[in-house]
Order: sequence, then C-alpha cells, then structure tokens
Amino acid sequence: MSPTVRHRRLTSDLQMVQTLASNSGDTLAIESVAGDPPERYIMRYRCKGIERLDGSRPVYRDTHRVQIDLSASYPAQQPSAAMLTPIFHPHIWTNNVICLGKRWTPAEYLDSLVLRIGSIIQYDPQYFDFGSPANSAAAVWAQQNMRLFPVGRCNFKVSQQSTGTISWTNIK
Repeated sequence: MSPTVRHRRLTSDLQMVQTLASNSGDTLAIESVAGDPPERYIMRYRCKGIERLDGSRPVYRDTHRVQIDLSASYPAQQPSAAMLTPIFHPHIWTNNVICLGKRWTPAEYLDSLVLRIGSIIQYDPQYFDFGSPANSAAAVWAQQNMRLFPVGRCNFKVSQQSTGTISWTNIK
C-alpha cells in the first residue's frame, strides 16, 4: 500500500526541519517528536526574546521551547503551536498559545512555520498585527517600544532559492 498524501507530507516536513536544525549552528533543535511520521514536535530556539516585564523594562530570555502539533487535517488545516517557556508577546496568548494568524496555506511547509515562530519570538516587526493582538498588554507595550525591535539577532528568513528551501542565518 502506498503512503497517503498526508504521510508523504509529514515525512517531507520531518526531513526539512531536520535539515534546518542541523544547519542552524545549534540555535535551533528538535528536542523530541511524537508519531511515525511525526505529528508533534518540541523545538528549542536559542535566540533572544522577552520573557516578561519588570515594571516597563523587558526581562530577556535566550532559550525558548515550542510545541507544534499537526492535526489529522494537516496540511489543509494550520498547525497549532504553544510556548513551553514563558514569553511576553503581542501574538502569544497568556495561556502560551501562539497566534499564527491567517497566513497559513497548505503550500507552507513546517520548516517555514518553524522559522516564522523564531521571528515572532524575536519581535520581528514584520509579524506584528496590532489590529488583532492575542495579548493586548504586550501589544500596548510593544507599540510604545518599537525602537527595541527586533530584540534578537538570529535571522529567520525564507530563502527564495530555486529549490524552494528555506534557510537559517545566525548573525553573531
């Protein structure tokens, strides 16, 4: 029996995320997976993000863990993602669920989403949507402190290579 389209997609996603992590210089790692092929990933990001505020001053965190779940309807339905470490961000609910917005299409692969989450963690301004924040207190603070962003130096960018692959650039 040949694998289903979903099975092939999950297998492809695993290979692309493994390649992304192995090329990241240890700034991105797959801590664990569940399923065969994987439907749940625990990812570790080593980049600067804001854990919380102390008054109005940010308290930074350099290691972040994220759980990504691929539902039975994936890739037609977008994955869900939640922070496993504390974070203060306009697009992360207080229950740590990451608001992935309406950008998802089945053409987006998991490696691209992993990079997007890394950019969100670092407060990359291109991912701000102040008209629809998940955490309104973080949104108000972020709007007042735009000069601080992005807070991190890992460059999570989609590469427009002919292969359609994406890359991770760690800027030291």
